Amino acid sequence: MRFFFLIFIFCFKIIICYGQFQIKFPIERSVFQRVNNISNIQILGNSDVYISKLQIKLTVINNGETIEWLTIATNMSPGKFHTEIKAVKSGWYNLKIRAILNGNQIGDIVEISKVGVGEVFVISGQSNARGGRPPEGGFISNVYYGATDDRVNCINYFHSSITDPYPFPIISKIEAETYIAPTGRASWCWALLGDKIAQTLNVPVLFLNAAIGATKISQWKNAAFNEPVYDYYSPIPNTYINNGWPYIDLKKTLNYYSKIFGVRAIIWQQGEDDLAYFDAYSYNIENYIN
Repeated sequence: MRFFFLIFIFCFKIIICYGQFQIKFPIERSVFQRVNNISNIQILGNSDVYISKLQIKLTVINNGETIEWLTIATNMSPGKFHTEIKAVKSGWYNLKIRAILNGNQIGDIVEISKVGVGEVFVISGQSNARGGRPPEGGFISNVYYGATDDRVNCINYFHSSITDPYPFPIISKIEAETYIAPTGRASWCWALLGDKIAQTLNVPVLFLNAAIGATKISQWKNAAFNEPVYDYYSPIPNTYINNGWPYIDLKKTLNYYSKIFGVRAIIWQQGEDDLAYFDAYSYNIENYIN
């Protein structure tokens, strides 16, 4: 009897595992760039079994329009799948997803507690865009401000090496000392700006930060065109950098994260390290732009 009982338990576990499905994306706090106040939300996952219906429910947390259980895909074969929720209005939502087979729910309902349609910005430029953490040079204040609005988000990690691959995004609310990937060192002024955007436009916001401190416009331009970048700070004269720095993190951010979430604009702050050259070499605005 014990032998048959073990066989039963083993088979039962196989049935349970076989009947489950998983959602890989969106992740918590995903924000998708709106166009004409709407966006499509991508759904990626996999299933061990055939699914006759994949259904979603969107419940408004702040702004937006609730969607009751809606079928977004039918007759899905086992394996990986990719579909989307079309024309979701701007807002901050709770998202639930369920799979149906022959009128019965497969496994548990998957819940992503917070997902949004709103504004996505990429920050770039130099140190006053990047921000810093005391006692780093120039950043003497030990006062940081986290976002007061829960809809202000960032991809939270620091990319310390340009040769490392970008990880799958981890999104969080911007707190006082939150990193803003890939190179943002702290909340800096972006939490406060995020509060203003969220409260003025009544939508969630997602920031990415690809700024690099102490960089000149010529370095960004040369790197963008795959040309050697002069190293102004090297003790060895006529030293050049050939690894795509400083443009490479901005390029990767646009190619990877912005393709996932979309982007409204690049917020660019740069030029302080060029001031001396404007005075010494009579630079003008045309020189800077070109």
